[in-house]
Amino acid sequence: MAIRSKYMVIGWLLLISGFLSLAAENYVFFDENEYELSFTASKEFELEGETGDLFFDAKCSAWSFGRLKVEAQANGEWKTVTSVAVTEDYKNYGPFRLNKATTKLRFYTEPGATFFKNFKNIAITEAHYIEVRDTLPVFSEKERRFEQSITVHYAHIVRPISVTSKHPDFMILQPTETVGSSDERDSCTICVLFLPSGNVSEGVIEVTDGRDTLLVPVTGVVNDTTYQFIYWNQNFNTLHVGDVVPLTAIASSRLPIEYNLDDTETVEVRDGCLVAKKEGLAVLSAEQSGNSRYKPAAGISAYVSVSLVGLSATAADNVVLFPNPTHHYFEVRSDKAISEVAVIDFSGRQLMAVDGGGAKHVTVSVSHLTAGVYMVAVKGNDFYWLRKLIVY
Repeated sequence: MAIRSKYMVIGWLLLISGFLSLAAENYVFFDENEYELSFTASKEFELEGETGDLFFDAKCSAWSFGRLKVEAQANGEWKTVTSVAVTEDYKNYGPFRLNKATTKLRFYTEPGATFFKNFKNIAITEAHYIEVRDTLPVFSEKERRFEQSITVHYAHIVRPISVTSKHPDFMILQPTETVGSSDERDSCTICVLFLPSGNVSEGVIEVTDGRDTLLVPVTGVVNDTTYQFIYWNQNFNTLHVGDVVPLTAIASSRLPIEYNLDDTETVEVRDGCLVAKKEGLAVLSAEQSGNSRYKPAAGISAYVSVSLVGLSATAADNVVLFPNPTHHYFEVRSDKAISEVAVIDFSGRQLMAVDGGGAKHVTVSVSHLTAGVYMVAVKGNDFYWLRKLIVY
């Protein structure tokens, strides 16, 4: 008797845990009733909301043959979802993907089937999908570059979405890695850059969460190929002495990039990498001089700030510059002693430098500067801090 009670308790626990796991799922439809079909009978269900995956349990009576078939109606059209050969014991079938616009579901036995088919626990999850809504091609005459913006909508994805290009002439600008996962519905914009290496003008972008996959065709414009441009998206504001950073500038012509520095004592370019040698500030430029086919590309410059190894990352976070934008002056405040505040233009030329004298609050007048965008470099005994300043 004790043994029987023990197994009864275990059975009830398993049954309860099964119901709890079902309750934890988000279903747009769930019916735990048992239904029986004989010969060519059918059973229909009305559905509401966007539908995802179908699951159900099914079995047949002894000596039965023939299959249990399922159809779904979406946009007024019936289509077969699945056809399963059921056995004498209940088994779970699924998942079977439904059109998210499914409004009716029908179970029936195929013609010629004998005896009975039973099914129960019909469950349909919320819709999960990745789909493209809008594409917007943009050609920049100034930069001689072609970009395409793609708006992707997704719902109930299972993990972050990854975006990859299936052709090297198309580069993903945004998002650079993945799109965060979502329990409900959201959208993201994918920006694709076309870098023509020849006459290829069509490619494919894959958007997937590992379960749903969307292939988006993209088209480039092969315009005047005598022009070229440089794409470069690197930040060098947080280098430490000894760092070696691969340089990633790319010319649309695929010709090699030439890098130049205004200060080779602070950093140097070696074997396609930027090597930080000592603390300081430098300007690195990427250029492509062209050849018999391509005209020279417009150069791109980037600031390089190198600090001592082991500096606290919070040192820069505790520096404040205000007001910005400004017209007459700006102030710099820091938790640490400031030794110098310098203003630099975008050619890398230092326009002025104010001695901080070890103070934690320095005021700098810029009323003599013409309106434009500048860089402010704040130096302390153990930190460098670099920010953009707008003077109007």
